[in-house]
Amino acid sequence: MKIQLLSLRTIVLFVSLIIVPCSTYAEDPATKPAKTATPATSPQPKLVASPEIVVDLSGARQELLTLRNDTDKEMRVSLRAIVTSTTNARTRIRFKGEQDQGEAEAAYSFLIPANGMTRVWAMITEVTSEGAFEADLKNKDESIGTIKGTRLPFAVKLDETNPEKLSMVDGLTTSIVLKNEDPAPYPLIWRLSINGQEVCGDKITLAASGLGVLECKPSVPFRLSRVQDLFKPEDGSKGGRLLIYPQTPGEDLKQASPWKIIPVDANLSSFGPFTQQFWGYLTIVGVLLLGGATSLVLSQALPNRLKRLNIKDRLNGSAVATANLSSNVDSRLQVTLRVECSRLLELLNSRKTFSPEFATVVARCTNAATKLESRVSLVQQIDDILGQLDQTLSTSPPPSQIVEIERLINDAKVHLVKPGFSDSDSEAVKAALTEANKQVEILNETDVTFGQKLAARALKLKDDITASVSTTPVFLDLDKALPGPWRELRKVLPGTTEIAVEEYSSVDRVLEKVLLMKKYVIRREGTADQEVLDRLKLKQATLLKHLAPESWPAIRSARLLLREMEDDVYADRLGEVLVEKKAHINMDPSIAYDKAPLRFCICFNDQGVDDSAAKEEWTCEWSFGDNLTEKGWTVSHYFRLPSRRFWFLKTLPKDFPVRASFRKPDGELLMDGQSEKLVIEEMVTVKPSAQEGLGDRSRTELVKLIAALFIAVFALVAGAKEELLKLDILPGLIAVFLVGFGADTIKNLLTSKSETEP
Repeated sequence: MKIQLLSLRTIVLFVSLIIVPCSTYAEDPATKPAKTATPATSPQPKLVASPEIVVDLSGARQELLTLRNDTDKEMRVSLRAIVTSTTNARTRIRFKGEQDQGEAEAAYSFLIPANGMTRVWAMITEVTSEGAFEADLKNKDESIGTIKGTRLPFAVKLDETNPEKLSMVDGLTTSIVLKNEDPAPYPLIWRLSINGQEVCGDKITLAASGLGVLECKPSVPFRLSRVQDLFKPEDGSKGGRLLIYPQTPGEDLKQASPWKIIPVDANLSSFGPFTQQFWGYLTIVGVLLLGGATSLVLSQALPNRLKRLNIKDRLNGSAVATANLSSNVDSRLQVTLRVECSRLLELLNSRKTFSPEFATVVARCTNAATKLESRVSLVQQIDDILGQLDQTLSTSPPPSQIVEIERLINDAKVHLVKPGFSDSDSEAVKAALTEANKQVEILNETDVTFGQKLAARALKLKDDITASVSTTPVFLDLDKALPGPWRELRKVLPGTTEIAVEEYSSVDRVLEKVLLMKKYVIRREGTADQEVLDRLKLKQATLLKHLAPESWPAIRSARLLLREMEDDVYADRLGEVLVEKKAHINMDPSIAYDKAPLRFCICFNDQGVDDSAAKEEWTCEWSFGDNLTEKGWTVSHYFRLPSRRFWFLKTLPKDFPVRASFRKPDGELLMDGQSEKLVIEEMVTVKPSAQEGLGDRSRTELVKLIAALFIAVFALVAGAKEELLKLDILPGLIAVFLVGFGADTIKNLLTSKSETEP
């Protein structure tokens, strides 16, 4: 019994030793035997509401896809699509983010937040065939959904409710009904053309499987071919086409191809019955008038117009030559020439080319244009002489010769600005300019007469200075500060009869300087007023500064300063008076008319200041409110009123602001206070010329023309109508035109003067 129990206990122990390690081994992962693992599938995004995409005839579409991440971690997606249908196998599908402005990509990478959604644009292109197609949507190599699409056949056509023929009238609205049999709406642009000409069009959106009404209001531009409907209207159909385009952002249809062309049986009428009758007769009258007017133009108006154009070319040439004058020619002379040119143009335009008096006006204008050309040529000579004189100043010619040349030119200007420039004035100007030109050419050349006169002047001045002022304290002071002039003058020995040519300039300048010194001494010695004397003493240094250089501009400045001393008004005084606003603009004449010459000047309240030589040191700059400017204390100008838009409108007066500003001798603007330039302003009201407008003579000639034309035309209307009905439209209109052209009554009435007319 014990042996049996022992054996049983032995068996139990043996079994426990086997079972316990096995169970322990199964529970311990570290001791568990290795097994071959099956790979787990990674989480994929889910396509929310797989879309059914409808593609139109453009073969392109974009659709917004929504992808959802159901995991607790952010998910990276590489999205691409593979077209699985054999139909439209070349279709391309690319992707980009909802807010991405860049290009779409075939494989688009992006992130979907944990437990979130992301929207992506699917850009579908190159859908070339009608019918359905599918594409497998993949994240890397894992399929996550399917995109299904359909390209519709664009089943849009005319609805059965339309009449068989569309009778359309220009300017009246006609309705055309379209039917859309596709299950998709279409935003479209439509154009209706009849006989190759577009007559109407607009935009419309056709609802899915619905109807749309096209409101067509034909608008056909006038063409000569439409005149035929006035006389021989033709009833019948014309080829019509309804062209349908997709709506595009630019809506430029020049390079676009229509989605569909629908034939339309349409009849377009240009005129109604009343319109045909009214405009038919009016057209006949117009063609007859055209024939009569053409006859008049060819027989008289055209030859006269050519004469007028020839004279205008001459006047325009004079105007261009005047505009090319340099600033050496003062504004008064230039304005005088411009006004004369404008006056002749007005005279030339005062008669119509069909007027019997036009020949007389042409003769007058021809003679006046010849005189104007001569006048302009003389002014050009003045400009040339002054230009040559400016160039010779660098060679320091004798000052007295320069003064003589300027005197001759000023004498010529006096004659040239005369309103009634006569032949005697022309001869006087020519003589003065010939002499001035001769003087310019011989500057610095040997001139025996000039050398003798220069020697006599030098000896006389030397004796005069010796006898009068040479021992005065003022002269001695000047000679000490500037010893050159008086020393050089004393070198001219008594008995000298002629100055050598190489000494012309130096001796002449010495004479000018010593003479100015003498005048200054006399002014100083003869002044008792202490204030005036103090101002003279202050300006002595400036006088010596001008006398030191060996140049004509310096001598000119010294002469100007001496004139200021004689006036006791200097440049700085002028500025004070201007700042105090003690000056105003004066206009002469006091009333301004269109294209009439005017003179403007700055006048000072103080007559002494107004007449002073100090004004020459300042520069007065003018603006006239018409984009034109001028310089000078006294300038000439004329205003031009805007041209009338129509001949029967009256030209109205217009105000022009005339402003004058000032520059100091150093070139700086004179300021009013600290920041703004000082300006004197005057508003000038310019009135129309008394001769402008449609005068009695023009009205009489116009009435005469209208009466002659209409009397002749109304007598020919009935016959012209019959002639037109016999022929085709173009030959018929030519026949009517020739009837009007052959109406001699018109020419005879307008081209011959009455026997009682002088």
